[in-house]
Amino acid sequence: MKKVALISLTLLVLIGCLFFFTQQNLRKHQLTRKGSYARIPLQFIGNNVLMDVEIEGEKYPIKLDLGASSQFTFFSETLKKIHEKKFLEFVTTIDVKGNEYKVNSYSIPYINAKNLSCKDAIVYEEPLEFVTQGARLWRASNHKEIPIPFVGRIGRGCFTSNNLFIDFPNSMMFVTSDMDQLKMDHWPICDLFEVPFEMGLWGIILSIETDVGIKRLILDTGASASVLKKYCLEDCKLQEIIPGKEIFTTKKFAMNKKDFGPFEFSVFEITDSLDADGFLGIDFLKNYAVYLDFKHNKVFIGPSPKICGAIIFDKP
Repeated sequence: MKKVALISLTLLVLIGCLFFFTQQNLRKHQLTRKGSYARIPLQFIGNNVLMDVEIEGEKYPIKLDLGASSQFTFFSETLKKIHEKKFLEFVTTIDVKGNEYKVNSYSIPYINAKNLSCKDAIVYEEPLEFVTQGARLWRASNHKEIPIPFVGRIGRGCFTSNNLFIDFPNSMMFVTSDMDQLKMDHWPICDLFEVPFEMGLWGIILSIETDVGIKRLILDTGASASVLKKYCLEDCKLQEIIPGKEIFTTKKFAMNKKDFGPFEFSVFEITDSLDADGFLGIDFLKNYAVYLDFKHNKVFIGPSPKICGAIIFDKP
């Protein structure tokens, strides 16, 4: 039987989202942590959010992509360097433009990140064409090729048995079981407001009120820009900023009655298989601290501790 995986963008503008196997299989191989929480430093290169993982004693920079339901994806050249991997099966993946890729899937004994470890991690081979063609909506305005600063991606398939607190302005992520553990250990978490989400086929879906009604957007740290499907804006005036690239600005951009507007979307004709109206990307998320409660399907958004006047980096 042919397995099909859905991949959302990884935006350059790139977008990234995956649906592989079943969520049940992924839960058997999720990250385990030592202690009540794990603290993972992040690095921004452009609008790419990166973290380091270790495999067979070597470190690799990978992209944090919560738009992907997979655990890990790696480019073919990187997988060639990993010796202890077991072939599982062929998987067909579909990107946001509807392109299909037949790729290999593997099991890797251990992938580690600080005091996190994923045993028998499920890894998918990712063709370079996915990033350079399938996930790229537009070329850079200066027509220069931008070097890819990562060799793979880590998706939400690793995290859904835990919760995540991501302080984007301070470039820090915490993997924990609940927010109270961080508060009890005197980590300064400021007031966050609650937004319910639904878990769709392509990812975490937030309902956001805009000038053109309520739109269902996938929370995607792999997307370098927020995107709306073009069909949502048939009667709206769009601004073409370069040939072939259009944007739409909404004055209202509200989640659970809290308005963050005005806000700018890139506009693109996304595949009809996407079960949402677009993506909420890192261009929005990078300004906030975000706590993802996978057990209760809630996301909490607010200012980062640094903006609140607290410094968190002195704690060992």
